[in-house]
Amino acid sequence: MAAVPSVASRLMPRLLNDFILRYPALKVSLQDGNADFVRRLVAGGEVELGITSLWQRDDDLAFTPLMRDAVGVVCRDDHPLADQAALGWEALQGQVLIRNGTSRLLEGTDAEPLLAQSAFDISNMISLTAMLVAGIGITTLPRLAFPEEYERLRFIPLEDPWVERELGLLRAGNRSLSPAAQAMEAFVIEALGERAAD
Repeated sequence: MAAVPSVASRLMPRLLNDFILRYPALKVSLQDGNADFVRRLVAGGEVELGITSLWQRDDDLAFTPLMRDAVGVVCRDDHPLADQAALGWEALQGQVLIRNGTSRLLEGTDAEPLLAQSAFDISNMISLTAMLVAGIGITTLPRLAFPEEYERLRFIPLEDPWVERELGLLRAGNRSLSPAAQAMEAFVIEALGERAAD
C-alpha cells in the first residue's frame, strides 16, 4: 500500500502493528509520497491501496472517505502569531508565507489570495520544517502533517475560512483486491472510518 507522508508517519505505525497482530501471516509493503504519487501507484496497479487526500475525481478509482484533517498555521514559537488561539486568513497578510504541497487546499477559499503572496514554494517536508524552525516564515499545514517533534513550532487553527482535507482509502475501481488487501481495507476502514484528526 501507499500513503501520504503525514499518514505514513503519524497513523501507520500503530495501524500496521495492530494489523500484523491480527493477521500475523501477512506481509505489508508501505510506500509514502505526496497525493499525486499515491494516486499514480494505485492507478498503475503498483499498490492495491492508498491512503491519501483526493485532489481530483477519477472514474477509474474508488475513494472511501475515512477522516477529516483541519488546516492550521505553523510558525516558530517566537513569531508574533504564535500565541493566538485561532487565526483568520487576514492575519496572515504581509507575513512571509511558505507555500507547500498542501497549500492548494486554500484554493477556492477566502484565503486563496495568500497563495499569490507566497515568498517560497517548498514541497519537501524536511526542507519546509528547516525553514520554519529557522524562523524564515510561516506556512499552512493539515494537523496530521504538523511536525510535533519540533518543540519550537506551533500549530494555530485557521478558523476563517475553515479548511480541511478529506483523507480516505483509494483503490482501483475496476480491479478486485487480493485477500490480503481486502483484509487491510476492512481493517483501515474499521480503525479510521469518519473521524477527525486529533
